[in-house]
Amino acid sequence: MKKNFTKNNSLPDEKIKIHDKEQIKYTPEDYQKLIDELKIHQKELESANEELRNAKELAEDKLQKHISFYDYAPSGYFTLNRDGIILELNQSAARFLKKKPDQLKGERFYDFLDSYSAPAFEYFLSGIFKSKQKANCNVSLKSPQGIPVSVLIEGIALPNGVECLIDMVDISGRIKILDKLVESEMKYRSLLEDLSEGVAILDLDMTFTYSNSAGDFIFGVPAGELKNKNLSDFVNPDQLTIIQNESGKSIRGEKSRYELDITTADKKNKTILISGTPHCNRSGEIVGTLSMFSDITKQKNDKKEIQRRLKLELIISEISNDFVHIKKEYFDHSVNRALQKIGNFAEVDRSYIFLFTENGLSCNNSHEWCSPGIEPQIENLQEVSLDLLPWWMDKLKRYETIHVPIVSQMPPEAISEKEILQAQDIVSILVIPLLSAGSLIGFLGFDSVGKTKDWQNEDILLLTMVGEILGSGFGRMK
Repeated sequence: MKKNFTKNNSLPDEKIKIHDKEQIKYTPEDYQKLIDELKIHQKELESANEELRNAKELAEDKLQKHISFYDYAPSGYFTLNRDGIILELNQSAARFLKKKPDQLKGERFYDFLDSYSAPAFEYFLSGIFKSKQKANCNVSLKSPQGIPVSVLIEGIALPNGVECLIDMVDISGRIKILDKLVESEMKYRSLLEDLSEGVAILDLDMTFTYSNSAGDFIFGVPAGELKNKNLSDFVNPDQLTIIQNESGKSIRGEKSRYELDITTADKKNKTILISGTPHCNRSGEIVGTLSMFSDITKQKNDKKEIQRRLKLELIISEISNDFVHIKKEYFDHSVNRALQKIGNFAEVDRSYIFLFTENGLSCNNSHEWCSPGIEPQIENLQEVSLDLLPWWMDKLKRYETIHVPIVSQMPPEAISEKEILQAQDIVSILVIPLLSAGSLIGFLGFDSVGKTKDWQNEDILLLTMVGEILGSGFGRMK
């Protein structure tokens, strides 16, 4: 503790004042008191000296640590003047320039840069003196091996206006890593572009922020144009709930997998399978969904077709069982029921049977089933002359199936049949010959009134089996 010696703390004047020829006499008690006070002052001085020594040692220790930190810091530290002359530097800075610190003082920093970096450094150096603000730039140092060393330098001018401090960091490793990352990203993007599945990133609002080429193709847009479009733009309103629910899973950090029926930009109806994983930014925050899209339209259609075919085969099996040992009084009922089953399955408006008369000159509509709202024609189609159906009969006599997806496009030689069909508002028709014991006895027909219909070959084959069952049944009833 320092002692502030003032006049008030000094010895009493009357005890130390010496007159010209007169000397004050002290008692032993006065001497003892004076000695005690001097001892106290001595201890205070010793304590103050101890504090000064400790403070000096602490300052020297901190200075040494600062020097060590400065000299051995991983970053290179320089003090330069306005001309780029090196005034001071640490050990790391010297290692960057491949010389000892004392050899570098007074050298031009420019001399250690490659020719491409010198103009950038000159612009940087003049800039920090003008702006008085911290700035940085990338430069390359010369290397004995001939391979430049990339460094990041950051600097700021000192208040004196004639010197600046420079901090240098080797970023060669970072650049190599960055190059590898760029190369990896290019390979990754190339891989994504080669995938047949669509890969896309959607934000939390289900807006596309990235899509590969396959994704663009699935949604029917030109390459690169799926970006910034919303998934909801491609679905019907009844599917919006699905999108909202699945988007909520991503927000909660959950994976998702679901099917979605879409209408593409080029007006195609598709079913897609979407697999989604929460997509996070570098801070770990969920910002959207990384999704993979697969067009499963064909698989879904194939599955439906298989199920449909199995259902048709079951119907045919039921019809066949009905006609195995059928009694005559139940025959007409069974035929009408068969026409109803096949008509409902085939999604037609009318299914019917025509039988030829014994003289072979005309035919009669013997049985008919109509879907709701379709006017029956059975009463109007009795004793129909076969002369009105020349093209039709020519095919039936050769046991050919008549398949007309669009009645209005029937050939010129079928003009008579075309007029008869259009008079009944029929737009599509399928006719199968009815045979009994190898002889043509009539035909099984299916009409579509409301919309065009194109029957598949497999369906025609199975419906031909129905015709064989019914033809055999009619033969047994004679």
